[in-house]
Amino acid sequence: MLDDEEPFELIEGEIVPMAPELDPHFRPRAKLVRFFNRALGDEYLVGSEGSLLLADDVELKPDLVVFPATLKSHDVRGPDVLLVVEVCATSRHRDFAVKAPIYAKYGVREYWILDVDRKVAVVFKEPSKRHGYGRFQELSPEAPLTPETLPQLTLRLSDIL
Repeated sequence: MLDDEEPFELIEGEIVPMAPELDPHFRPRAKLVRFFNRALGDEYLVGSEGSLLLADDVELKPDLVVFPATLKSHDVRGPDVLLVVEVCATSRHRDFAVKAPIYAKYGVREYWILDVDRKVAVVFKEPSKRHGYGRFQELSPEAPLTPETLPQLTLRLSDIL
């Protein structure tokens, strides 16, 4: 049984507890959310650790999700999502091996993993239900990160570390 306050994700029918959030994860996530909210304005909603319901048995809580403000959060599905970002401090295996294929399977257009330990950003594009993401690129902390669906926004991993 889970405590009411215990964070979890539902991954293909399995309840997966989430680790407690500590400063190496919290601070970059908070800076990222602040940056996106300031840069994008009212046309988009920027959610942080809210439920992203990709299917009846898939509920993830991404560190950051961006979708059009015209949608209600409970109606958002993978193809509606413009960008998902995970800040990776202790969740490397889950973010790469578990979440990346799920986000691709459900049509999330672009997925970033910001690895604060290794100080690299990994950008995934071209989702496929069967084959994961068709393209991925590992970028240095100083390389510009610009989502394809949000070209007005550019940041660097170093901006949030």
